Amino acid sequence: MVSSVGFSQVHLRQFALFCVAVSLLYKLTTLFQTSWLPYSLYAISDELLRFFSRKSYMQSLPQAPSQMPIFHKWLCVDVVIILTFYLAKIEMVPKRRGNGLNLTKLSLRSAAGALLLWGIVLNRLLLVIWFHPSPPIPPGIEFKDLTDSISNQVRDMKVQDVVSGRDPNTVDFYKVVADPEHVNIEFEIKHTRSAVAALNNKGRAYCINIHDDNDAAYLPLRLKGLPPWDLVMSRADFTDPENAEADTFLSRIHMRDLTKMPKDTITENSFASLRVTSYGVYRINGVYDADQVAGRTPGQNFSVVHGCPQAFWGENEETAVRDSLPISHGESRTPNRLQPVERHACVGHKAKNVLLQAVGIPNLTVQYMRKQADGPSTVSEVIIGESEPHPFAKADPDALQQYEISHPLELDFPTAGTFKHEIVSVKDGLGTTLRYGTTAVGDAKIANFDGDSLTYHIHPPPNARFSPDDSNPDGSLRIPVGDNCKDGAKAHFLVVFKGQPPFDLDYSFQAHDAEADSAPESRNFRVEENVARLPVYNAGIYTLTAVKDAHCSGRIGLPASRKVLPAYPPTLKFEAQPIYENCVGSVGTSMTFMLTGTPPFVVQYHQIRAATSTKPESKITRSINTSQSRHTMEVRPTEPGEYSYEFFLISDFYYPDGYTVHDATSTQVVHPQSSATIVNKDRIHTCPGQIGPLKVPVKLSGSAPWDLLVRLSTRINKVVWEQSFHIADEDWDITFEPPETAGRLTLELVQVTDQKGCSKLLENEQIEVQVMDEQPTVTFGNCSVDFLRGAEGALPITFTGTGPFNITLQKVKDGDHLGEEIPLTSRGLVTDFRRRDEGTFKITSLKDKHCNGIVTEPSQCTLKYIPLPTVFPDTQRSKADIRARTPSLYEREPICEDALDHFSLKFSGGMPFKFSYDILLDGKLLDSRSLAPPSETATLRLRSSPPGTYTYRVNTVGDRHYDNSVPAQAEDGKLISLVQKVLPSPVASFRSVQTLYKCQNEPLDSQGPGGKIPLELQGQGPFTVVIEIQRVGSGAKEKSIAKVLSDITGPTYMVSFDEYLSDEGAYDIRIASVKDSRGCDSGPRYWETAPDSSVAKLRIQVTGNARGAIASTDFEGPGGGVCVGDSLHLELVGKAPYFVSYEFGKGVRHLEITDPSLPYELYLDEPGRLRLLNVCHIRPGHCCSIPTERNEVEVRPLPYALFGSSINDTKPTYFISEDEEAQVAIQFQGTPPFTLEYIRKYRKDVHGEERAETFIETNVMQNTMVLKSQLEGSYKAISVSDKYCRWPSTPTSRKPVIRSKTNRL
Repeated sequence: MVSSVGFSQVHLRQFALFCVAVSLLYKLTTLFQTSWLPYSLYAISDELLRFFSRKSYMQSLPQAPSQMPIFHKWLCVDVVIILTFYLAKIEMVPKRRGNGLNLTKLSLRSAAGALLLWGIVLNRLLLVIWFHPSPPIPPGIEFKDLTDSISNQVRDMKVQDVVSGRDPNTVDFYKVVADPEHVNIEFEIKHTRSAVAALNNKGRAYCINIHDDNDAAYLPLRLKGLPPWDLVMSRADFTDPENAEADTFLSRIHMRDLTKMPKDTITENSFASLRVTSYGVYRINGVYDADQVAGRTPGQNFSVVHGCPQAFWGENEETAVRDSLPISHGESRTPNRLQPVERHACVGHKAKNVLLQAVGIPNLTVQYMRKQADGPSTVSEVIIGESEPHPFAKADPDALQQYEISHPLELDFPTAGTFKHEIVSVKDGLGTTLRYGTTAVGDAKIANFDGDSLTYHIHPPPNARFSPDDSNPDGSLRIPVGDNCKDGAKAHFLVVFKGQPPFDLDYSFQAHDAEADSAPESRNFRVEENVARLPVYNAGIYTLTAVKDAHCSGRIGLPASRKVLPAYPPTLKFEAQPIYENCVGSVGTSMTFMLTGTPPFVVQYHQIRAATSTKPESKITRSINTSQSRHTMEVRPTEPGEYSYEFFLISDFYYPDGYTVHDATSTQVVHPQSSATIVNKDRIHTCPGQIGPLKVPVKLSGSAPWDLLVRLSTRINKVVWEQSFHIADEDWDITFEPPETAGRLTLELVQVTDQKGCSKLLENEQIEVQVMDEQPTVTFGNCSVDFLRGAEGALPITFTGTGPFNITLQKVKDGDHLGEEIPLTSRGLVTDFRRRDEGTFKITSLKDKHCNGIVTEPSQCTLKYIPLPTVFPDTQRSKADIRARTPSLYEREPICEDALDHFSLKFSGGMPFKFSYDILLDGKLLDSRSLAPPSETATLRLRSSPPGTYTYRVNTVGDRHYDNSVPAQAEDGKLISLVQKVLPSPVASFRSVQTLYKCQNEPLDSQGPGGKIPLELQGQGPFTVVIEIQRVGSGAKEKSIAKVLSDITGPTYMVSFDEYLSDEGAYDIRIASVKDSRGCDSGPRYWETAPDSSVAKLRIQVTGNARGAIASTDFEGPGGGVCVGDSLHLELVGKAPYFVSYEFGKGVRHLEITDPSLPYELYLDEPGRLRLLNVCHIRPGHCCSIPTERNEVEVRPLPYALFGSSINDTKPTYFISEDEEAQVAIQFQGTPPFTLEYIRKYRKDVHGEERAETFIETNVMQNTMVLKSQLEGSYKAISVSDKYCRWPSTPTSRKPVIRSKTNRL
């Protein structure tokens, strides 16, 4: 269905989409070919940022008031096109019936068509407006604004090439486009008035730092009128009373002197400064301008210059105020100045001898800062002097006298710390301030060095006390009396100090035995550390009285006193009582000791036994340790004889080296009770059938000889036998025959009787005798055990008896012959005999813990290996073409690549089986695999790609017993392997690049003669080759078989395809298949999977000749040429890359254009003539043509506008009266007529807003001109144009030309 305006619904949507594409293309082309590129770049930023910040940067850009920004116009076009598309989209919605929207299809399509036509018309109108010449730079725009915009644009743009005889990397594009030397014209016009001079308009006094020989004072001077100015000035030297009359001198101030004034004194452009280095009162008596016309000197017009005040710290021993003494002006004085030494004092100290001294004109105000380390800082102000404020308005020399004044200060220090007092500033009576340091504050003079400082280190008072850890809880201490003491001092007290070492400690001592009214003795002790040991030599009371550290006197802390008591030597007294027993008599001594001193006690004594006829004298030293003052001890010798006990030394806590004891001896005769003991009471075991008596060793003591009663009884106290033995020696063995009845018996020592007939019943002197009822036995538990080769086999062995068991085994060899003995020990009744070798083993002997045993049957058993699994080729299941080279190596017939083949293996052993094998290609490992076949046979699929010699090597085999760990060896000891050779498929490939190019009506540009392509063949000839040829994009698939011949035997064959390449376009050539004489075929499947299949393909591109020319828009400028700084656009037809040669000046350049999607530009930075020589495409020298139309263009230089030769200043200033006219000579370079554009900046009054206006001088036919003006202000040229070109250079307003390969010139 067709609408009333001739558009169908589908067509309307297509046109809407087309309009959107055209709008986008229009914006891109306009961006690269705009007439004013800076505006375009800013406009792009404006449009992008508009959707984010809602703020348009276009408001801050220079633009013509009557011209709407181009991107605003584009936005209108977009709105129209989008609305058109929206209406077209509504057409796809079914029409609603009833109330609501009731638009017919006809009305919708009519509206859409009308809006579409309006969008097309608006596009055309915008194109016309856009090609309008660029507007001039609006008024008020600085030259820098424009040059910055152009420089940013040029540095960011993608320059395709630079037409120059220099290296493109060395070309300064910014200098070409925006070099300010083209219009280096800037000057100023000022109106002159009557001269005015004012000195020191702020009414201040100025000083010179007496410590800086190069210091000077800068007097503010305000000047108006026509420079230079002549000032008549005078100076009254108030420092010399005898010559106080003023000296008059003349000072000339030039315009250039106005810039030499310090920044803090300049308030208007008409201010200068007068540098003076001498003291005095300066006045202006008159002023004359350049025409020697007298001017005015309003105000007081005088200034006082004097020496800056000084301040420093001093010290007065008498603590008195010094009188104010007049001194010579500017004299540097430091009376009684404190040396920069750090002082130390104590908390609470008051420094009363400090003076704050100042030199200057009173009154003097001194500020000093008190800084406390890690604490606050305070600033104090002291006013020194009692005179009235200085009458500065009169400038009375008598009142300008400097004085030296001292002011006493009292500095107090209530807390500890470091306090630094530093002078910050000093101010005199004239209001002049000298500030120390380098930081400027207000109008103060900077001294450039730190002020005088005074530092005090305030220390806290020290403290001393006794340590509570070195004495008894009551604070007392005891020391030995006499000379028997430790290392000189008898004791030490620990004294703990707080403060700064060294310390001087005073203490008093009162002896414990001194009279009640006697005065204590004072002593002194010097300490170098914070903890000291105070020596104690005598008993008494020690009291700490005073302490002093390196800086301060302190106080004594608690505890402050210690009491020392005398410790007397220990004493010993004892009583000895003999110990009697019936029949025997005295058997020992009981001693009771009474001790005095301080425990613990140690008493040492000698125990001496007198010599007899059979034994010599014996002497033993013993000691008694006790903490009690009363101690009891019993001494019972074991041998009879006469004993004496000599006590010779006693020691306690205070007398650790001991104190000698005199006359402390005790003597007695001892008859000890006889006794007998069994030496070893371990149980005795007897075995059945044991031969020989039993022996029990005993030890006797007392008076020999003895009668010993021995009894053997059962566990129920049934006496087996009882016997008395007469014994003469102390060591004796009881010998008796072993009992015959099995069981547990007890051998007991009952009674011993000595030679005096004294008997003693013995207790717990017995030993058990165990009579075994049977012998131990040993036997094998299982006589036939199978085990894995390489593992351990275990034969179980069982025992009876008491462990541990020791057996001996032997291996049976060759019948009944036995091998070496094998010992085995077991602590349990069951054990395993383990071996890694197979064979028969026999038990030969047994012994348990007590008895030899019996070997019972079975005494001989066998260990044997489980058979290993094996694998070998299954010739019945494999193909017949297999043969064995060796017992382990098999070989199959060769096969072609990608053929199918298999190989079968057979196993023996216990199912299930598993095995592993390697696949090697030409001796190199290709793959390793493991399989577990479900039966006794396994089939391996043999590989047939890639070609080569394959080896299948079976490494290991396993079964139910062996877990895939047995080497798969054949009879010769080698691994079983299969070898098969895979023949490679024949290969045909083109010996050429993958893409070839051919110009129409010319031979193919290939490596072979006559346009033929070499075809290389690999394999065993003769070959049959099938080649496919297909034209790209032709639709139908055309195939052709070329050269299917059996006589293609050579490795290279030349193929020609010229008969198929008559039409322009692309052709794909592909080798379809190759077959050799062995029957191996390389078909389509091979070329789809082979990694080098690309060599079997190539593409031939048949094209026409490339063409090129300069765009026609580049000839539309004035005089049919372009200017330096413009871009030259090329129109190219063909296929990228393009290769263009052109001549410029005296050189020939060559270009390579790789991106056909962008318009190509030549950026021109020098004047001259450019001519295109030839254009090629695809590669150099291929399908070339020589341009004959639009192949030359003239590049013209940019114009210059400079000052005339008579003007030497870079920015001259012209002073004229209000009725005069300034004339400035301008010189042009270029081709007339010229146009000069400049701006003037001015202010209506001093505090008014700066304004600007633009002037244009046009149609200047000469190379020189004179610019005339009566208006005051600052002038600056911003652009210059000649007949052909304009500076600043802006890109041409012509659109770039984009040509594709289908365009025609």
